[in-house]
Amino acid sequence: MNDDWFDDLLDGKPCEITLFQMATIETRIHRSALPLDEQQEILNKLPTYTELEAEEIILYILENQVPSDPKDQYKQMVRNGMFK
Repeated sequence: MNDDWFDDLLDGKPCEITLFQMATIETRIHRSALPLDEQQEILNKLPTYTELEAEEIILYILENQVPSDPKDQYKQMVRNGMFK
């Protein structure tokens, strides 16, 4: 076991993107309302992101996610004020 793991943690370099974050971005980005060129740009740069950048992208994707259930789509449209 490497006893220097704590030193590696505090070396001042940002942590790389985790596999969980990569999987989250890859699976959810296609269900978002982001333009295709923006989706492709995010996917192309995926291995270069830091953990914090990945968190920001995940939040951005979730904010722009389109629900698959029509009932949830209707609720989202009502929340966004489409029928006022």
